[in-house]
Amino acid sequence: MNILYNYHISNRKGEFILPPQLILYKNFTICMVTKMKKLLSVLLLIIAFSSLSACGKQGNSQPVSDDPTNGINNGLKSNEYSDTVTDYGTQAYEKTSFEIGKDDQPFFISKTGMNISNGSGEYTFYNNTLYYYDNKVQKAVIACGKPDCQHITNVDEGESDCNAFFPNSIFYFDKGYAYYNDNIYMLGRGSESDNSVSLYKISSDASKREEVLKLFETSDINNIGVFTIHRKYAFWSLNTQKGTQLFRMNLDDKKVEQVFRENDNGVFITRFIGAGDYLYFSYSYATDESYDNWDGYICRLNIHSGQTKKIINTTGCYTVMNNKIYYFDSNKFFQCELNGENNSNFIDAPDDSWLIVGDTKYLYLTNWDNEITDSSSYKIFVVSTDGKIIDTIPISDCEFFRGGLSDNLYIETTDRKLKVFAKNQIGTGKYNWKTIYTVSDTGEVILNE
Repeated sequence: MNILYNYHISNRKGEFILPPQLILYKNFTICMVTKMKKLLSVLLLIIAFSSLSACGKQGNSQPVSDDPTNGINNGLKSNEYSDTVTDYGTQAYEKTSFEIGKDDQPFFISKTGMNISNGSGEYTFYNNTLYYYDNKVQKAVIACGKPDCQHITNVDEGESDCNAFFPNSIFYFDKGYAYYNDNIYMLGRGSESDNSVSLYKISSDASKREEVLKLFETSDINNIGVFTIHRKYAFWSLNTQKGTQLFRMNLDDKKVEQVFRENDNGVFITRFIGAGDYLYFSYSYATDESYDNWDGYICRLNIHSGQTKKIINTTGCYTVMNNKIYYFDSNKFFQCELNGENNSNFIDAPDDSWLIVGDTKYLYLTNWDNEITDSSSYKIFVVSTDGKIIDTIPISDCEFFRGGLSDNLYIETTDRKLKVFAKNQIGTGKYNWKTIYTVSDTGEVILNE
């Protein structure tokens, strides 16, 4: 599971839930930093008990610490954090172009356990199983092309040879996974020891799996924040009681570097968004020892120089598209340039919306899971980049709003379904949601019901 409340994740059994640290504040799962005293107390207790447990174990593996360099093969380097960064002065560095198989896919509220696209359809995980939704035929299948395979996947590690079987005791897809150069990448348990974490590469048909490189060791996978790939770099964050760190690995030469580190009280990194030649991320921290008051920033990392700059002082949700940053703060949505300058009011939050994602055409605002909004009034507001509301999509049965790439939007419903909405319905007055799968009371997954 993940300690970042920016993300809706699956448990180690694969069922989508909130982390135990966050169940205390179910309505406070995404992009907001308030009422965190109890949350951080629980978190620190969990980390403390994990540390005590690790101390009682024998072996050579060591946990993530202030400087988690254990087990890194390539001589970790740390770039000093600075508020100043050299921009290269070319237009290419200020564009948010997007290409499937090359760029990060920042179109979902969460990367963890969510969908990724290969251009023709989208992959998604549920309960150790990889599924694939074909956009053309609008059907979901188990992502295994092995002849005569029975697709037995609801079993423990080592009990299935189905290509779609990804036991979450080994593969940490709930930390995020990515589609890059016709392969799927994710973190997972390394082959060297139970405490090692490696990068894995999986072929697009899931028939081949390769352990690319051991990255680090940790006694508690909850220290892993979130993972993505953007333009030949793999990125992941580590969060401990001592601080938060951001690492990257060049997929060409397998060089690993620490590119960001903060040791503020209760600090953690959330919300990776790759856009153009930058990786954007947000981090939040407590401003007092009692965790009553919080602050944070949206930052951007130059993927070429490895330098990081704080650009917007906010703890609100944000997205990056159309060569702009759009973010939520004080019940309003703002827009600014990619360097954080020229802030202006974009749109007042319709019906108490507080979350925002975008695709290559529209922005999607929603009041889903807002504690002051009744679920019967949950909606998605489709907004053009000039601030006009194009459509309003009702989602009264929504348990979790995922967002979506250019073709589709996704929600998980209160009756345990994953549903898809074809975006070609936007502006037509039609709101037909197709069911990708249904989870029965016994845990059976029924496709295309």
